[in-house]
Amino acid sequence: MTLSEWMTQTGTTQSVLARSLKTTRDTVRRWLDGGCLPSKRMLLRLAKVTGGNVCEADFALDVHPTVSTLEDVMARTTPR
Repeated sequence: MTLSEWMTQTGTTQSVLARSLKTTRDTVRRWLDGGCLPSKRMLLRLAKVTGGNVCEADFALDVHPTVSTLEDVMARTTPR
């Protein structure tokens, strides 16, 4: 399940999720827009907050549907 699907299904707002994760609403918005990826630590928090419904692979697929892991996403988005 993607992060946006989980948020829609549970009625969770960006602000509520941000508070739960101890981050900002703007950071959550950037994740949802694909502007940046959460850190490994934040991915662990996301999995905990969502009860395991959103994990690293789900998030990577939400941002880049053609890749299967966060490492693949990072390889494509990290400047060389």
